[in-house]
Amino acid sequence: MIWRLEAMFHHGLEGTALGTLVVPYCSGLGNLVFVFILWRDDGAPVAIMVNSLVNNVTNLTLLLGLPALIWPLQIVAPRGNSSERRTQRLSRLALSLTLAAVLFFTGLTWALGRDGQRDRSDGLALIGVFLFWQCFQVYDVLKHNVQRNAHFSPLFYLDWLFIAGGGWIIYESLDGLVGQLNTIKSGFFRADHLGWITG
Repeated sequence: MIWRLEAMFHHGLEGTALGTLVVPYCSGLGNLVFVFILWRDDGAPVAIMVNSLVNNVTNLTLLLGLPALIWPLQIVAPRGNSSERRTQRLSRLALSLTLAAVLFFTGLTWALGRDGQRDRSDGLALIGVFLFWQCFQVYDVLKHNVQRNAHFSPLFYLDWLFIAGGGWIIYESLDGLVGQLNTIKSGFFRADHLGWITG
């Protein structure tokens, strides 16, 4: 999946849009599959919350720290010509908007959870906000392509098939992992710690 996501960048999807429109589905696919498996098997809902929290903390610490140990992560590109500076400014604006959205979504999730539960209305509100955010990102990508007279390469659509295949592998792997952990009765690696292990 990572191999084809990187290729999408060269087939018509610019970096910020790739990070906010496509990658959340792929990086969050394991979490979504985990939710489906727990729903299917009548698993404990608390494991879903633990999985989400552990996964996000891991993304912000370990997944940023390990690459930085191997090679430097250049956050701000060196100044180039006026066209490159304009692109950098647009990327910073897009990143600022994304960070503001993260704060907004976090506040909304906290506000909806103050009663100690997640009901159908809370779920609809969170999914609705997420879908609105995705519509905004699709518009941004289409606008970007129109402004630059760019088109999606035919390989872009082939990349989606590879990504779907990767998604199926994730499903099979997680299904096998959850099934195996359900058979273990002692130690840390058992069903009681599904949220921590899968997160």
